[in-house]
Amino acid sequence: MYGAGLLLNSLVAIGAAVTIVYATGGQKYRTAVGGDRVEEAKAFANHIKAEACFLGFGDGELAQSEDMLTKAVQDFLRGAELVVVPAYSDYHPDHRALSRAVLRALPPTGRLRVLMYCTSTPLWPEHKIVYLQDSFTAMNKFFAFYRSSTSPRSINSFKITRIFHAGRYLGERVFWEPYWELEGIANARQKAERALPSNFPVLHKPMRWRKFIKELRSYKKNYNEKV
Repeated sequence: MYGAGLLLNSLVAIGAAVTIVYATGGQKYRTAVGGDRVEEAKAFANHIKAEACFLGFGDGELAQSEDMLTKAVQDFLRGAELVVVPAYSDYHPDHRALSRAVLRALPPTGRLRVLMYCTSTPLWPEHKIVYLQDSFTAMNKFFAFYRSSTSPRSINSFKITRIFHAGRYLGERVFWEPYWELEGIANARQKAERALPSNFPVLHKPMRWRKFIKELRSYKKNYNEKV
């Protein structure tokens, strides 16, 4: 939801058949309000008339199960027209492992479109960015389903961060949802296997964020292609 909420909303609105695949049940993450993340995910999928599938891998353990995960996601790729997956540069190790597994499972040829998103870590300026932008109203409704993994503070921080990023990338203070479209599976697989650089910015290291934002200021305003 932190990465693809607007896109899900748009796909459902045009009547697309959407399947949301949950690799884990998020067992290790709880906020003070508690709750069952699997039941919340089912309720959300039912709300938007999507199919929810749960692979049952251990939360925080996807990197140790990548071969099995790769085989598990292959069935979902057959017949698909669009796959939306966390970027292999995402700060979360489970997200990176899932991304690597999907890259391995992708067919070498075909017209399957792949969009990658980051939940918190910003997309690097080297990527060709495509994006959606909208009000935060739909996202607020979606977040209401995920009480065990969100809080008013985390949601507000996410909103503010995304608006701030849009200001740097687009020159506008809007809520946006950026993606980069996969071009060249083999090259992406090679990059995905590399370790993240030691100075990679993540939310819990604000000094790195500030450095990254400064770097963004040197790039031209050329991220203007919409999904």
